[in-house]
Amino acid sequence: MSGAKLKLDSAFYFDDVQVWGLVCDLPAYRLCYFINNSLALELKRAQKDKTFVHKGTLMHYSLFEFDDEIAGLRWHLLANKNPWAGDDEVMPSQAYRISGLPLITSLKLMDYFLLIEGECSDRSIKNWQEVLKKMPQIRALEIIDPEKTKNLHHLLPY
Repeated sequence: MSGAKLKLDSAFYFDDVQVWGLVCDLPAYRLCYFINNSLALELKRAQKDKTFVHKGTLMHYSLFEFDDEIAGLRWHLLANKNPWAGDDEVMPSQAYRISGLPLITSLKLMDYFLLIEGECSDRSIKNWQEVLKKMPQIRALEIIDPEKTKNLHHLLPY
C-alpha cells in the first residue's frame, strides 16, 4: 500500500462559512452578551469546548453556539486564546489557564473567531459587519480568507 494522502481543499470545509476574526479584551461570555444584544442572537455556551492537543496536553477553547432555524444559519463564537488545560473530567476552575496560546497561530492577534454557517445574502453580511465594527467592545474585525490561512480547519466545531 502506498503512503499517498488525500488532501482536501479548505474551500471544501468552508464553502458556506463566513469566518471573521475579532479583537476584543472581554471574556467570551461578556462578548457573547454584547453580540447577542447587537445582532439579536442567542449565542450560548456549547456543552463541550473546542478541544485541541498541544504538545501532548489537551487544551479547551471556549465555544458558544446558536442555531437560527428561521434563517437557516448556525453561529459559532470560538476563543482563539487563553485555553484551559486538563482532562474532560476536570472542572475548568480546577484546571490551569495557558495565557495567550492561540488555536490558530498564524492569526495570533485575533482573540475570537465568529463563524456563520449557511447561505446568507451579501447585504446581511455587510450589515452584520457594520454593526460589529461599531461596537465599542470590539477593537477590530477582520474577514478571514480560508484559502490564505493555514490550519483554519482547527476552527471547525465538529
